[in-house]
Amino acid sequence: MGWLEVLLDFIYQNLWLFLIVFYYFIVTITIVSLLLQNTNPIKTLTYIIALLTLPVIGLIVYYFLGQDYRKDKLFSIKGVVDNQWIKKWMDAQIISVQKNHLLTKEVMGRNVKVATQVFRANNSIITTKNRVKVLKSGDEKFDALIKQISGAESFIYMEYYIIEDDRLGSGILNLLEEKARNGVQVRFIYDDVGSSDLSSARLKSLKNSGVSLFPFMPVRFPVYSSKLNFRDHRKIAVIDGKVGFIGGINIAERYSSRFSPKNWRDTHLMIEGEAVRSLIIVFLLNWKFVSGEVPELESKIFEPFSNVDDQQLVQFAFSGPDSDWASIMLSFITAISMAEEKVYLQSPYFIPTESLITALTSAAQTGVNVKLMLPGKSDARITQWAGESYYSPLLEAGVEIFLYQDGFLHAKTIIVDDLFSSVGTANLDYRSFNTNFEVNCLIYDKGVTNELNNMFLEDLKHCIQVDAERWHKRPWNKRLVQSLSRPLSPLL
Repeated sequence: MGWLEVLLDFIYQNLWLFLIVFYYFIVTITIVSLLLQNTNPIKTLTYIIALLTLPVIGLIVYYFLGQDYRKDKLFSIKGVVDNQWIKKWMDAQIISVQKNHLLTKEVMGRNVKVATQVFRANNSIITTKNRVKVLKSGDEKFDALIKQISGAESFIYMEYYIIEDDRLGSGILNLLEEKARNGVQVRFIYDDVGSSDLSSARLKSLKNSGVSLFPFMPVRFPVYSSKLNFRDHRKIAVIDGKVGFIGGINIAERYSSRFSPKNWRDTHLMIEGEAVRSLIIVFLLNWKFVSGEVPELESKIFEPFSNVDDQQLVQFAFSGPDSDWASIMLSFITAISMAEEKVYLQSPYFIPTESLITALTSAAQTGVNVKLMLPGKSDARITQWAGESYYSPLLEAGVEIFLYQDGFLHAKTIIVDDLFSSVGTANLDYRSFNTNFEVNCLIYDKGVTNELNNMFLEDLKHCIQVDAERWHKRPWNKRLVQSLSRPLSPLL
């Protein structure tokens, strides 16, 4: 028997040993790579524990959800910003902001810290001539969106995490096809995971009608499976440069009371005025990424289309794994830190960062009325259990926690002192702050903020408050489930 046969026989006799050694060799390389990323230490430790204690499964979980492309820069903002029309408009607006002293305490009051932080992190300007309409349900949002699409004459830009080809979604998709056939430029970005139910037949029909559409980071197993972690969670639309939509409502019949018996409580905004052009830039940044095209823009896209006399100040914060700054999270923390009277928050998912926990508890301990509203029953049980593990320090600090009972709460709203409010796509969780592409509308206007405040107080009528004393006495099995879910929170 030759040496080769002896070697093969030895390997065959000790196959499991070789597989184990090979697996932990791969795990060792993975852990070293993970440590070199210098990411959140809690998240890093979670993945290391999973890799060491869950053979194969831990490696699969990390491969799908843990790889960090933040420093690889998934796409470059510069490519679109350098476009002559965008750059010309942004430069002019920045000069206007400086000339009108918008980033001053005299004009912005306590909001100046939030506005300055977002301006520096995103190059996101403050726009002044805007009219903001709060849409309080899916039905209000869909009625307004369909009306604006039907009247479109020049272009329609849409970017959605979820769009389904059901009774509601098919109506909107059919309308987009009709507008494209009539010569309106239609650009559509859909997330390849969130909108995975879109059939190839429907996609082909859209393309054949003239709709230009692209999936966001398409997942084709196994080659692109690592991209499952970075999704386009945005829900925005721009029609003719006149009207923009932003908020928490995707496109599917379950978000409408006309199609679904279950109540879906959500909030969206319809914006007219200067801020719409900022929303165009947000869209075009992702359009260049998904299409590989540098859009040929006409100057009319950035010309004022409507005479809006309202003076509502609006700014957009957007973030994703391509950015070095978690701009949305930072804007929340900065806003909470400036509160003197109250902080009201709504979110369907609650997996807070330590910095957010610190901001909320610090505000409550200084006498600020902090109210946190979450769903009474979540559509993601492990996520809910993990979120519940954070209740105790909040309750001890004086934060009031309310659980919504009249259906599912999906609104993503923050209100601070009747001076500042935010509505957008970001949840109060790790995924929205760090791994998904999100966008929020920051509103520095007392009227809009008061309207959102009244909506929050109305929602409170459909909530039960978490009693701190009873919470501390909850059964041991609930404590165990919540505690076991918490280490998974960076992955959820």
